[in-house]
Amino acid sequence: MSSITDDVGVLLGRSPLPVTDQILADLLGGWTQSRIDAYAAFCFVTLDLLVRDRVITKAVARYMSRPRDGVTQESVQVDDGQVQRSYAKPSGELGEVEILDEWWTELGLPLPAAEAESFSIRPHYHRPYRHRSPWGRDSENDR
Repeated sequence: MSSITDDVGVLLGRSPLPVTDQILADLLGGWTQSRIDAYAAFCFVTLDLLVRDRVITKAVARYMSRPRDGVTQESVQVDDGQVQRSYAKPSGELGEVEILDEWWTELGLPLPAAEAESFSIRPHYHRPYRHRSPWGRDSENDR
């Protein structure tokens, strides 16, 4: 995982990472790798290891670039105007490293959300599809 940790530091512009960030990047990278490998095994897909490592690096760098404390504030001043923005995230919650949809596609795996079936309370009925022959018979067994 050290190559992924080094690449995360390069993407964040903090190479080499401080020791605490290296430990966090290794931990998150391991969890993300096991999640991807488990999903690939579930889908019976053999992964390209270079592509997998690249996706892990991008996902962990994206996660580590977020603000860690509860509220962060940004202030920009141009000429006479000033803009202030505040971002908040739940404190005490680490969350999970998110793998974007395009990264699942890059890995050659179906989107996990695509596997879930939707549910509706509206009653409906789907007629089974039957191929009608030009002679008016539904199938060969109707002769």
